Amino acid sequence: MIILKNAYYMLLMAIFTFGLLTFPREVNAAPAVYFTSFRDVPGVTEEEIIAIELLIEQHDYFIYGMLKNDEAFYTINGEITGFAARMTGWLTELFGIPFIPAIFEWTELIDGLESGEIDFTGQLTRTEERTLIYTMTDPIAKRTLDTVRVKDAEPLSDIIQKRSPSFVFYTGTVTEIVLASSGVFDDFEAIHVDHPEEVIELLKSEEADAFIGDGVMSLSIDFPDFYVEPIYPFVFGFTSFSARNTDFSPIVNVVQKVLENGGMSILAELYALGREDFIRHRVSVLLSEEEWLFIENNPVIRVAANSLSYPFGFFNTWKGEFQGISHDILREVEISTGLRFEIIEQEFTDTDEVLRSVEEGQAHLGISVIRPAEELQDRLLFSNNFFKGQYALLSHIGFPNISINEVLYLRVGVVENSIYEELFNSIFPEHLNLMLYAHMDYTVRALEAGEIDMIFSSLHGVLHFTNFLERTGIRANIIFDESYYISFAINQDMYLLSSIINHVIDVIDISLISDDWMGRTFDYSLRLLEAQRPYFISALFFLFVALILLGILLKQISKERQSLEKLVEERTHDLKVASDAKTEFLANMSHELRTPMNSIMGFSELALEHEMDDKIRVYLEKITENSHSLLQIINDILDVSKIETGKIELKYVPFDLDDIFDRCYSIILPEAKEKNLELFFHIDPIPYDNLLLGDPVRLHQVFINLISNAVKFTDKGQIKVVSAIVSCIEENKVTIFCEIQDSGIGMSRKQIAQVFEPFTQADSSMTRKHGGTGLGLPIVKNFLKLMGSDLKVESNLGIGTKFSFELTFDTVKTSKTILEHNNILNLEKPYFNGEVLVCEDNEVNQMVITEHLEQIGLKFVIAENGQIGIDIIKERMESGKPPFDLIFMDMHMPVMDGLLATKNIIAMGYNTPIIALTANIMSGSSEMYRQRGVKDCIGKPFMSQELWACILKYLEPVERSNDFGRKELLIELQSLLKTKNGDCLDLLPKLRLIPEAEELADQIEALDFKEALETLLKLKTMI
Repeated sequence: MIILKNAYYMLLMAIFTFGLLTFPREVNAAPAVYFTSFRDVPGVTEEEIIAIELLIEQHDYFIYGMLKNDEAFYTINGEITGFAARMTGWLTELFGIPFIPAIFEWTELIDGLESGEIDFTGQLTRTEERTLIYTMTDPIAKRTLDTVRVKDAEPLSDIIQKRSPSFVFYTGTVTEIVLASSGVFDDFEAIHVDHPEEVIELLKSEEADAFIGDGVMSLSIDFPDFYVEPIYPFVFGFTSFSARNTDFSPIVNVVQKVLENGGMSILAELYALGREDFIRHRVSVLLSEEEWLFIENNPVIRVAANSLSYPFGFFNTWKGEFQGISHDILREVEISTGLRFEIIEQEFTDTDEVLRSVEEGQAHLGISVIRPAEELQDRLLFSNNFFKGQYALLSHIGFPNISINEVLYLRVGVVENSIYEELFNSIFPEHLNLMLYAHMDYTVRALEAGEIDMIFSSLHGVLHFTNFLERTGIRANIIFDESYYISFAINQDMYLLSSIINHVIDVIDISLISDDWMGRTFDYSLRLLEAQRPYFISALFFLFVALILLGILLKQISKERQSLEKLVEERTHDLKVASDAKTEFLANMSHELRTPMNSIMGFSELALEHEMDDKIRVYLEKITENSHSLLQIINDILDVSKIETGKIELKYVPFDLDDIFDRCYSIILPEAKEKNLELFFHIDPIPYDNLLLGDPVRLHQVFINLISNAVKFTDKGQIKVVSAIVSCIEENKVTIFCEIQDSGIGMSRKQIAQVFEPFTQADSSMTRKHGGTGLGLPIVKNFLKLMGSDLKVESNLGIGTKFSFELTFDTVKTSKTILEHNNILNLEKPYFNGEVLVCEDNEVNQMVITEHLEQIGLKFVIAENGQIGIDIIKERMESGKPPFDLIFMDMHMPVMDGLLATKNIIAMGYNTPIIALTANIMSGSSEMYRQRGVKDCIGKPFMSQELWACILKYLEPVERSNDFGRKELLIELQSLLKTKNGDCLDLLPKLRLIPEAEELADQIEALDFKEALETLLKLKTMI
């Protein structure tokens, strides 16, 4: 089999190699054309070369004037950088003379060009009028017109509804003309100024609504009270390389010829570099000292990247790298901050995996993330959104346009456990033809194969198919109003990283990046041609390898089978040893846990029977209540172990189903009332008034687990419990349908699959909020399986959950009187005459059981171990004393344990019933004790009702004397009278047996609780 695996992996490698050769390749842009000297520029004339050389001799440098904006700005060190600095650097290399950038105000720039103080500029927009004054090239930069406004100012859209907006322009610019010709605003008032200070004053005084200009982002840095945004629809201005002095015309003409011979690609590179300079500068100003320190201490950021989320983030196998909008934004962060983002090696194919990796700290940052539900936003940080999209139903181009109502009748494919599945189910909750797939590529294959009619995805999902995979036959058929937002997910401990990324997102032009990817296509045809030859070569080569391996496999298969059989035998033995060790460990753990629990629960119950302060009584009741909860957890853990090892056995005894539901109701009702939940039980009676045959303890455990879960995970609404008769075959068999439904938090499909795993809850946050071990549902499912049923679950997030199952029981005619007599929960405290032997080594446990025995009239003798117990019995036999009425025998004692002591006592001919006291309740223990001669078994910890029920099997109770229990009766009455509890009327028959209590009985019968309480206190001192 190992050889077969090797063959498989080699063939897989061949397919992978073939896939690499055939994967799509992007079309690259033409490289920029560089000229080492102006003399090499095509089309330059000899006269121009001579004129330029003369200018170089006459000047030491040239001044390149600009306004202060995002193309020319001062760094922290006072240097001018940006596109203007990049442009002058290129001009310096081209002409061999320094071009020095300088920043001026608008009027200074115009005046300087006129006076000759400024030689060149890249600030002016070319118009017919200006070409008469300046020598100008074609555009060297394209700029959007922006608005600069005071933060929190009234939106322009609202102002336009009331009046014409007022805009500020620099005097002498053509910006007003460009804006007016665009038609974006029907009308506006123009205010012209010469200096930035005037702009600021007009905006702050609200005399103007906005300043209009191009490349004015720097204003928001110098004046944080303002914000800048482009005019939409976009309006563009174009600037040229210009000179006012006609002597400089040859230089301008040469630059024009560079542009005509591929030079625009040079300027594009320079503009991109200048833009990086501006972003780096802008971010450096925005970053705080604490954020810079974070960058210094955390130079490398681990990233979890989704490989299938085109165009936001995906792995381009042909290029061997991650690409997309998210990755381009992170590159901008790297450029502007110096941080380095390192993608972790694990492959992620959906958003949930990415979010989990970030939350658990495996990665610092997750990309290509659709912002999730609110509860997850409490555990993660999210950057500002950088993309907004809409959900859509996709179909073949030839598929007709459909309406929303028609969707219910169509087969729709969706990615399983994704936000798409969740949203689709919320829009179409009753849809019957929803097909689930592992990821998006499988859905498109299903669409092309005709397995489904539509895919529920998004508009960017269309790009994945059409642009990246070149499957052009797919279109958006229905576009929904619901929007989704894309952002970065960030580990909560990295809040400074979130702030840094948000600074960069605010500065860069996200639209440039997203527009690039939304329109990008891939060329597949060339790759398909390149793939043909290696395909056949690879196919033939690996077919030959496969044939050789197949021959080797046939020779080795016999040997491999023998080796595997031996391995299976060894592993089976190892598993048995491990299982036995686990069983022994759990048995010991059960004993060690239950022994102290016995004293806690026993003393608490005993203490509650005495008179005490109400506050102390509440404390003891809480101890008892929580002890029961802890005991239930211990029992659950042991039940899971019994189920895993197949050692659990179901009883087959008659029981009343109504009694099980009554007990469930009484246990659950207080918690339901505390949460203001409505609790409904609808129980069909069992036909013919029969009793069911089965295991009532395990069935009660099933119902109490399901109902308590429903209450635990429901904050408002109701809990419904239904037991309905499905079928009844004559009088000896009945099938019952049971359903527990709540209106709680609900579960997703993924969570439903998890809750049946032991020690697992639907969401780790539930453990913190609601508590629990995650054992209840696995135990319920396995108990029902043993009973021949299957637990079914239906659930919707935020709506609720419904559990249901069917059970078939044999029925029997049995007296319910006998059944009630055996119900240990309803026993009245008995009284006995007799003497018992207690063999128990633990001093605390001695105190617990002897106190219980004393309260029901039994005398006792204590033996610290089995040997002492035997010695006491021998002495009693030799002295002729009557035998003990019962022997309580602990199974785990020093010197001689309970089993050996039992064997010796039986061998002595001593016939007193022996009752085992044990903290080991592992499956099979009770049966083993009975085989060794033990008559009965009481598990630790035990309650008084359990002890009484066991003793009643072997001893007859006797009537109490008139004096017995009078004190206990008065204590119980006092507790009831303090709370004005009407149950005290039930105690009147017993009270009238006490001659001194006649007045007290009359006061209680008249419901005069206050007077009765005073009389009772006097009576207690007398008695």
